[in-house]
Amino acid sequence: MTDINTELNYSPKLKEAMAEIKAILKKHDIAGHVVLHEPGFSEYLLAIEPSWSLLRFDKNQIRFRSKLEDFTGDRDAQHQASENTVSLIKHFVDVLNRDAGIFEDLHKILLKHWKITHSEGVHTGHRPQ
Repeated sequence: MTDINTELNYSPKLKEAMAEIKAILKKHDIAGHVVLHEPGFSEYLLAIEPSWSLLRFDKNQIRFRSKLEDFTGDRDAQHQASENTVSLIKHFVDVLNRDAGIFEDLHKILLKHWKITHSEGVHTGHRPQ
């Protein structure tokens, strides 16, 4: 049986697993895009704020900040941080586009062949709670 909190509409198991993943990302100073799922519930994380990234969340928007004074006037360090951040974005774009296409195709195939009736379920981001 799934451990589901029906009052709050989330899965405690997914919340706990995501907390562990967040700790790993922080420990290793890395970015990540994570989707966890169990029947009826998904938990997702967009972690784009490691120390080397110029991306930041600001009021539910993603901001790119690269002021020279943040790098104590070091233009090379500023440029390297920009390159690192653009690399993060490009890698996410490449993988997410590939995977989105794969899962969209699988979804269509499964719906066609199995006469599936399903709810959309509950999607919980890491920021709201």
